[in-house]
Amino acid sequence: MLHPLYLCLLVPAACAGFFALGRFRRLRTAWLLLLSAAFLLAVQPDTWWLTLLLAGLAWLAPQMGRRGATAYAVLAVGTLVAVKLTGGAWPVGLSFAALQGISYAVDAVRDASQRGTLCDTLLYALFFPKLSAGPLCRFGDFRRQSRAACVTWDDLEAGLLRLAAGLGKKLLIADSLYPAAMAAFSGPAHPLALLLSLVCCPLYVYFDFSGCTDMALGVGLMLGMRLPENFDRPLRAASVRDFWRRWHLSLSGFLRDYVYIPLGGSRRGQARTLLNLTAVFLLMGVWHGFTWGYLLFGAYHALLMVLERGGVLRPDRWVRPAARLYTLLAVSVGFVIFMSTGIPVLSLSYGALQAALLPLSPGLLLALGAAMVVLLREGAKPLPAWLRRLGALLLLAGAVMHLMAGGYVPMLYAQF
Repeated sequence: MLHPLYLCLLVPAACAGFFALGRFRRLRTAWLLLLSAAFLLAVQPDTWWLTLLLAGLAWLAPQMGRRGATAYAVLAVGTLVAVKLTGGAWPVGLSFAALQGISYAVDAVRDASQRGTLCDTLLYALFFPKLSAGPLCRFGDFRRQSRAACVTWDDLEAGLLRLAAGLGKKLLIADSLYPAAMAAFSGPAHPLALLLSLVCCPLYVYFDFSGCTDMALGVGLMLGMRLPENFDRPLRAASVRDFWRRWHLSLSGFLRDYVYIPLGGSRRGQARTLLNLTAVFLLMGVWHGFTWGYLLFGAYHALLMVLERGGVLRPDRWVRPAARLYTLLAVSVGFVIFMSTGIPVLSLSYGALQAALLPLSPGLLLALGAAMVVLLREGAKPLPAWLRRLGALLLLAGAVMHLMAGGYVPMLYAQF
């Protein structure tokens, strides 16, 4: 998604083809599928066939009934495990294509009306705006929208504004926060570096991921597709449980529907509920990768969820500012674990202090200020239309120049 050709060629070509083909639904589907395949080939020229194979097998699996869907789920998960264990470059979009494939196979077995044609299924799994970092969606919703897609000029403008906002979040805020977020993990670190990471890690992850999601939703809207929202102001949560109702909504929904509920959910007593929650969060941690940091991240959130669900921690009974402060601190510690490459070794040496001060720059301060403005304005009344349009044009122009210079941090969730 972060490439000049994506913004200057792929997205305009998709929109132009969509308008040119008009009411010819099958031709529109074929055009978008062709562009999605081209995008897949461009971003992973050596392993594109693996993602395409998983998408194709997802369509085939339900035709063999429940055993076929089960076999596909085992194959998809096994493929993800095998690729992660090799330690090589992670194929972009593989995880999301596999999860979409599992969702399709399981739903198609449960309800035959959820089965689609091969082209519909491949487009569902490989739709290029959401291939790199989601969001996940259900096949029935996706097919219904793709068949009835109709773009108005208002949709086109709204999608362009959303795309520009996502680029701003990712390139101007998240990328500027990245050095500070990693300040505590570049060798012996001063306590100031740990504090800086504690502040910047959650902001970096949120603006990187939500920025990429905004880009996907914006391009989808420009193509007549309303992809599901993935965030609901998560940094305003008043408990860790509330945080996971607001963060990465599509993955949380997937784990709920295809892991937590099949395990029994909350229907078999308190002890089984807490065990199921633990299993889900450990699986969520491992999904990101087979490292101690990701496993600890999942275990850490599992512990907090168990403590809250078990009544040991009751932030819902606290005054709201205290509950929000507790949640923000707990989530920040979790993201430090998530981003860490090891346990920070603290040092009071002059060299460690210099290293801690290195990320402090006018750019970082501007990024922190912009992050605070964006967070405070989430859910607020929109700015005047002329100001939003002017801001979008400036962001798009700046993004293209920034990308052509090649000075951006790779998308965080493209590696999962």
